[in-house]
Amino acid sequence: MAKVRLMPACQCWWNFLHYPGGIDELVKIFEPLKSNKLVCEGLGKIRAKFKNINAPGPIWLINFEDFDDEEEKERLRRDAYERVNAFLDALGIEEFKKG
Repeated sequence: MAKVRLMPACQCWWNFLHYPGGIDELVKIFEPLKSNKLVCEGLGKIRAKFKNINAPGPIWLINFEDFDDEEEKERLRRDAYERVNAFLDALGIEEFKKG
């Protein structure tokens, strides 16, 4: 799989990890945007990619980072899953489903 396709998962996780004020600050920023249908759809699609620890989002992250250490891969995968879901849970974002 091309690295370009993997990059959005990495960007999500990196922002949650490094944004000043962390997830709480990002929630404050995104809360007023929840009324925008496109924003909710985009966040719902992120939710779909991070719906569990074995979903594409966490897997893409560890594949993009290309770690050799299996313990570090597992730690990073869990961290990405937990951070992304903490953000989406705080906003009350559901998984996007076509229809």
